[in-house]
Amino acid sequence: MRKSRIIIAFLLTVSVGVSAQHKINSFFEKNGTVRLETQELVDSSDSLASIFHRADDVVWSRVVYRIIDMRYKQNYQLYFPTNADDPQYRNMLKVICDAIIEGLPVYAKPNYTDITPHFEFEPMDRRSVIGQLNNDENHEIPEDEGGLAGYDQLLINWDSIEDVMHFNSHAFTPFVAKQYKYLIQEIVFFDKHYSRLFSKIIGIAPLYINPYEITEETPIHEALYQNILFWIIYDDLRPFLARQYVIPQSNDIKRVTFEQFFAQKLYSSYLIGDSNMYSRMFAEYADKAALEAVGVPSEGGEAGGGEAEEGEEAEENEETGEGDEEGSEEGGGAAATEEEVKVESPLKKRVEIELKREQQRVQNELMDFEQDLWEY
Repeated sequence: MRKSRIIIAFLLTVSVGVSAQHKINSFFEKNGTVRLETQELVDSSDSLASIFHRADDVVWSRVVYRIIDMRYKQNYQLYFPTNADDPQYRNMLKVICDAIIEGLPVYAKPNYTDITPHFEFEPMDRRSVIGQLNNDENHEIPEDEGGLAGYDQLLINWDSIEDVMHFNSHAFTPFVAKQYKYLIQEIVFFDKHYSRLFSKIIGIAPLYINPYEITEETPIHEALYQNILFWIIYDDLRPFLARQYVIPQSNDIKRVTFEQFFAQKLYSSYLIGDSNMYSRMFAEYADKAALEAVGVPSEGGEAGGGEAEEGEEAEENEETGEGDEEGSEEGGGAAATEEEVKVESPLKKRVEIELKREQQRVQNELMDFEQDLWEY
């Protein structure tokens, strides 16, 4: 009897020591940004199994950024239904809104042109979050709390007296029409214990296409930054994703939750950046490389400056009444417009070519790394 007690005490000590060792060796932070725990679907039991990864077993990792475009057919299940009155199914945005109402922490994007999330900061306050979920171009809450006209644009209303949030179903459909992309931050790492690559979503950010701020002349990387509403830690959102089934596609019997949808990687995405020493996304490289290839920095830049100076002189002449060369200025403006048309088309094509080249480069590096591991 005494011997059995000693054995039980020994086993308890070992188990406590192992659990404590796991906590110490955790490679991911407590807030979920880099937590060494992934989820996979177990084929035999149709359930998600959590896999804990020791920090000592992770010998390589790389952070990448991907865009989930819900206009692709493979991602339709994240976008539909577009109405908020469906009693059975909700789309991804509706799940996020309901989670925010229940207290999901939301993090602000940086104040500079950088899409990297900073989860080490404090979450946004409620008023700031509500202002981001706004159909208005200013993304601000109306100052007059008694006016209901401005609050019709808000996707989530906040009752400051009762300190509760309410979902506005009338503003949902017009908001969804401009919110059809998600940006995810993902870490790809190699675990030598399992001898394979794993990937884990760290954060997810809804992208809202704001036509009041984005024009055709806006660079791609600036447009991407302006479209980010806020960042959410995926592990904080995962319990809410596990409660909701995605709308079925071609098979009404097979139902999958949003958590399983992301764990099985049933979505389609494309790379837009990775971790590098310059903190730049592919779009920044593409814009600069395209400008250099077309020759805009040396020739187009000077021409653009000349056009700006001519425009300023024209405004001064209009104010002072000196309009003798008005006809020649108009002719010069027409010629400049034709030159812009000639340069704009190859520039856009060049940006797309450079962007695809960077995407393919990183994708090949990830594939080559995994293939090289199996050669040894």
